[in-house]
Amino acid sequence: MPVDRALDAIEGLMGRVFASAESEAYEVFLEVNLSFSQARMLFMLGISEEPLPISEIAERIQISAASAGRNVDQLVKLGLASRTEDDADRRVKLVALTEQGRQLAWAHHEAKREAVRSLLKDLSTEQCDLIAEALAPLSCQLPKHQKENPNG
Repeated sequence: MPVDRALDAIEGLMGRVFASAESEAYEVFLEVNLSFSQARMLFMLGISEEPLPISEIAERIQISAASAGRNVDQLVKLGLASRTEDDADRRVKLVALTEQGRQLAWAHHEAKREAVRSLLKDLSTEQCDLIAEALAPLSCQLPKHQKENPNG
């Protein structure tokens, strides 16, 4: 089936990208001694367009609200996130990355981009164009949540 062929191709590619990028990408988080949950939270907040309630963060990364609250506390202590009250409901705490947190999340993102770039660098312009065309319909189905480079 065409879907299975495409799935196998994408799965193989993603496996290579992740294998190549993970060690470099996670070095960024190990430098500041983040747990895996804290790293996931930081990266998820890095692609969020606006501050998020702790309950939504917990849901998105599939951890308990209590665990999310403890992870937020640690990110705040490290200066990577800030917590504010929601104007509409003061009981709700909204979490956003600080400038330092955005820089760290961006460094993680860039490590993954470099892994993909290293796979593409030896392809011809035509091959790169074909890949872009083939992936366009998939990209349209996903929500856009990538922030711009915080470095400008």
